[in-house]
Amino acid sequence: MWHRRFERARPAPAIDAAVSFDAHVDANETGIATDASSIDAADALPASCVLTDSGPVTASADGQHFENLRIVAKGVAGIAVSGKKNIVIRNVVVLHDGAAGISLSNADGASLENVVVE
Repeated sequence: MWHRRFERARPAPAIDAAVSFDAHVDANETGIATDASSIDAADALPASCVLTDSGPVTASADGQHFENLRIVAKGVAGIAVSGKKNIVIRNVVVLHDGAAGISLSNADGASLENVVVE
């Protein structure tokens, strides 16, 4: 008689990296638009979404949500998350210069939905 050995799935390692990119993830066939200059941020978000202008923001608690924002940042990350869990970034446009648009460090469970970084 033979026995099959099953191993438990191991959780993915935590990501500890600053993220800076100039692309928009959408639902097209490839999943990523490669030419950010051809993307209109207004087309990337739901039509019913009204954005509130904001300066840079920093997560201060686990489970915090950043939603419906147009963030302008110069020299600092538009959104900074360090050591916080289950952060949600949804319906956000980050316009940045001189630093990462979004910086994630030890941000287990972070979720990004309908986010444009330019």
